[in-house]
Amino acid sequence: HAFQPDLLIGFSWGGGVTAWLLAHRRWTGAAVLLAPTVRAMACIQCGSFPKLPHPLETAPVHVFHATDDGFCPQSQVLEFQAAGCEMHVMDDNHVLCCRASIEAITQCV
Repeated sequence: HAFQPDLLIGFSWGGGVTAWLLAHRRWTGAAVLLAPTVRAMACIQCGSFPKLPHPLETAPVHVFHATDDGFCPQSQVLEFQAAGCEMHVMDDNHVLCCRASIEAITQCV
């Protein structure tokens, strides 16, 4: 309990876990979700996209999404936008390793 992070960063499956933590209000601090596989996680559990609080009752939440990502469908962008997340749609693939993506992520954190 002594560890009190200022920021939670989750990539891919970890980004999906972060989204679920936000939805269940287990995390209310700042968060950065990098290519979160939320739709895939929902499919595996035969569920739906997590119900994120709207407007977000948390610190800022930034979501980085790639235009060429076979794991994260474009429909997630609308879901995160509707929840009040700040979207960063990058011309990249799932790993978000293009120079512009790295610079945008670095500026965000």
